[in-house]
Amino acid sequence: MEYIKATSNQAKSIYELVQNTIKTIYPRYYPQEVVDFFCNHHNIDNIIADIKNGHTYILLDNDNIIGTGSCIENHITRVFVSPDCQGNGFGSYIMTQLEKEISKKYSNILLDASLSASRLYEHRGYTTISHKQIEVGNGRFLVYEVMKKELPEYEFIIPPNHINFKAKKLFSDCGKIIDGSIAYISLNGGGPVKQHTHEYNHLFIVVQGEAKILLADKTIVVKKNESFLVNGTIPHSVWNNFDGETTMIGITIS
Repeated sequence: MEYIKATSNQAKSIYELVQNTIKTIYPRYYPQEVVDFFCNHHNIDNIIADIKNGHTYILLDNDNIIGTGSCIENHITRVFVSPDCQGNGFGSYIMTQLEKEISKKYSNILLDASLSASRLYEHRGYTTISHKQIEVGNGRFLVYEVMKKELPEYEFIIPPNHINFKAKKLFSDCGKIIDGSIAYISLNGGGPVKQHTHEYNHLFIVVQGEAKILLADKTIVVKKNESFLVNGTIPHSVWNNFDGETTMIGITIS
């Protein structure tokens, strides 16, 4: 699994992924006029322009583009994951990377969210600041919310009234904590050898080194001071991805 900035020769593949996702998923929630609006909005020319301006990123699996996201200044846009790959945490991963990129220059993040998606973004710390609507034809309207998230969240900060103290927020509310543990994973260590599933989710936080999470047929790399929430119903295992010992905290979430 590789997350990189997109190049112009990948524009067609990104366009096809976005259009396929819209046409496959959006009719479940929107009338045809709204689906057509999104298809026209995310046209090839807009995608090429965003790539040329350095705004667009892609998530690769064996050189295949399975997801994409863009950020223009502090505004996140065009986050899509291939329908065949949804439900594996890839959209959340792309969002995390975009938020990190924005946090380098800005103190907050903006995005536009459909009413059905707004609750998902609320779990990531976003709040609604305004409601908007666009007429899309035949008396139909696209209604959406403009949402905002205050930063820094991925930078180390010195909290008020602290000295020689730096803190970094790794996750927000993601469920009820059942238990937690710390693991020291030696070179080439990890497990289980055969990927397993279970009722609960796992939140993994890498304290030292680097871990790789095998998630069905996908691989997610989690670096030092990063976290990743694993859906327990998806076959998975966790391995050291460092040339020394990796230290990791695992939290069980219901």
